[in-house]
Amino acid sequence: TASPGVACGPAFLIETTVDMLQFPAGAVLVTRMPLPQWAALLSQAAAVVTDQGAITGHLAAVAREFKVPALMGTKTAFQTIPGGDLITVDATGQKIYAGRVDLLLSRSSKKISPMKGSPVYRTLENILKWIAPLNLTDPEADNFTPEGCQTLHDLIRYAHEISLRELFDEQREVSISEKFSQKLISSLPMEWWVIDLEGGIRADSKGPTLKVEDILSKPLLALWEGLAAVPWKGPPPVDARGFLSILAESTMDPSLEYGRDSERSAKNYAIISENFCHLSTRLGFHFSTVEAFLGDQAAENYVWFYFKGGAADRVRKEQRGRLIRLILERFHFWVRTKGDLLSARLERQDREIIIDRLKVLGYLILHTRQLDMVLGDPGKVDRQVENMLKEISSFVKIPE
Repeated sequence: TASPGVACGPAFLIETTVDMLQFPAGAVLVTRMPLPQWAALLSQAAAVVTDQGAITGHLAAVAREFKVPALMGTKTAFQTIPGGDLITVDATGQKIYAGRVDLLLSRSSKKISPMKGSPVYRTLENILKWIAPLNLTDPEADNFTPEGCQTLHDLIRYAHEISLRELFDEQREVSISEKFSQKLISSLPMEWWVIDLEGGIRADSKGPTLKVEDILSKPLLALWEGLAAVPWKGPPPVDARGFLSILAESTMDPSLEYGRDSERSAKNYAIISENFCHLSTRLGFHFSTVEAFLGDQAAENYVWFYFKGGAADRVRKEQRGRLIRLILERFHFWVRTKGDLLSARLERQDREIIIDRLKVLGYLILHTRQLDMVLGDPGKVDRQVENMLKEISSFVKIPE
């Protein structure tokens, strides 16, 4: 019981932002994960039911503020309750009934929101606009400067990007990353360097190189298992249009200028500890980042993933973004896309779920390499999604 009370309404199943836009007033919000985004619906919701989550989460706290009955951690509600069916949620008694149960409802006091419209609510609403919005979404844009920071979120994003550039500055005579990193020897078609913050590698691994057996970082090991699960078959066969789009894109890329060190041959870095990993990879023309914390407490666990770029034209790059989004949504990631930039995250999940999702990301990092060259239409994307899910199912269970 995250928030006590009894309420009745039609079940409305939510997984994406599109679902949010269609949420009807008076419905029971039924979802897999208690994402903070769902809090925006609580002023309209009769009750909340989630498969995952606990009473300490953000959605639970907001549900209590709004006095919306909330039952969390049911494990099977999303798969069991048909969308549109009238249900009665007894959050206090931890039961969900088919239909309307008037006896229970008559005992429950009417819901009154103490927050909306109050001075505290208005104050928080005013403060939040200086904290939450992210304006600096593109690190290559002209406004990605200290002067361009308009919110606290912008400041954090700017500081993170600039510190990473400093860490991986290849123009230095001796970069910070080279001074503290060790090369990971592997059979994968990428160059890997590891920076250990503490506890991420074996204590006796002090030389300039590492083997996978020397790694102790739990999230990096999960990513590595996905990277190595299915051998990469090499570049896909490119059609004439795909080849021409690559030529056109390459002529516009300043990093391929003659005499310059190309960013396309940059090293791939993993900053790790026992429970933490920040992996930055450059594969050809695309760049991806995975950050994860994997511990024993579900409330602390998270995975963030960012993907951008490609060798082909804008349409093909966006089609590859769509392919990645479709796969990640099957694994219940919260995904957003803007052009060829994709961001995804998963939070507050049990250890086993985070491990499986990291394996999926490891697979995608390697096997989406150069796919933008052949994704000329949505039909090809759908077929590729089906093929990749078959391969992923060989080492991870596909959720229902």
